[in-house]
Amino acid sequence: MPFDLLAQTRKHEYPGYHGYEQGLPTLYYYFVPESGWGSESAPPSDPLDPAFVRSMDGFGLNFGCPLRLARALELLEQLPPEQQTDCRRGLASSTQHLATVEELIWLDTWREPSTTERILETTRKTYDWAIGFDDVTLRLECKFRPSDWPRLIDGSAHLPMVGALTGKAREQLGAAGAGELNVLAVTAVAPVSDAFRDFCRDELERARNIDALVYRRFVGETAVFALDAQVSSTIAQRIPPQPAQPFQPFYFMFTNRAEAARRQSQRQSESHTVSAVSEVKLHEIEIPSLPPRQVFQEPPLPYRCELRQRLPSGEPMFAHVPPYLPPTEPSDP
Repeated sequence: MPFDLLAQTRKHEYPGYHGYEQGLPTLYYYFVPESGWGSESAPPSDPLDPAFVRSMDGFGLNFGCPLRLARALELLEQLPPEQQTDCRRGLASSTQHLATVEELIWLDTWREPSTTERILETTRKTYDWAIGFDDVTLRLECKFRPSDWPRLIDGSAHLPMVGALTGKAREQLGAAGAGELNVLAVTAVAPVSDAFRDFCRDELERARNIDALVYRRFVGETAVFALDAQVSSTIAQRIPPQPAQPFQPFYFMFTNRAEAARRQSQRQSESHTVSAVSEVKLHEIEIPSLPPRQVFQEPPLPYRCELRQRLPSGEPMFAHVPPYLPPTEPSDP
């Protein structure tokens, strides 16, 4: 690890208030120093500069989930030693650590594959895994997209940049052979919306060698997208119903409300052209998932949070303020 895991592990509590005395469930996370993300980097002067996505704290950015890490390590140990090298190198890198955790968790997705093989790097980066079944082999390229968080905060006003999903993957996957399908496996944080479906369709149109895109959120929601109905069905049949969330019940992002308001204002002041409607049909299959083991009632108003302290490592120490209570004066960072 590029850090001391036990020293970096934190307990995050939500205080209760009238009507919600228990508050939201406690979360646990570990801080990844020098991940390339975090509020220690000031947001750009232009609120819509793409660099704004990096000035944010939260799971998948600079916070990791201990339960996800534990499962990733279990899956890693099941691989032959010679196939562990790339992933061990990724886990040891501050900038690649969280993406490597999510890549390993994809091995937990498939319904009883006959073979699972890590594609070893040669002179250039190729796809990540070959997941073999009796009648087909899935050439799997895993992409972790923490930059997807603005869709969670800004809603339909934000879409990823063109090529954000398939830009590199289509080169890494190359051409699939007989009995093979190219699959792009994307982990991100925001839910699927109609605007995002259109974006996925456009991405697959630009990358015709990618047969399907499997999109999964941190909280377990999974969907298969393809331009061919038979392909989407073939892949969906190899993903069993998802279990009740085996990790944490939710994953937070520390929203900078002032910056979100600036982005909204800037978008309203700019003129936008309406994209032409594509005649290509996107086929989507939502993978069934069991309900969570325990249902939590979310408070009617969101908590606010304040930065209490910033450690020398750059780690922000936040405290949540329940609704209806004024924030206290923050201490010096």
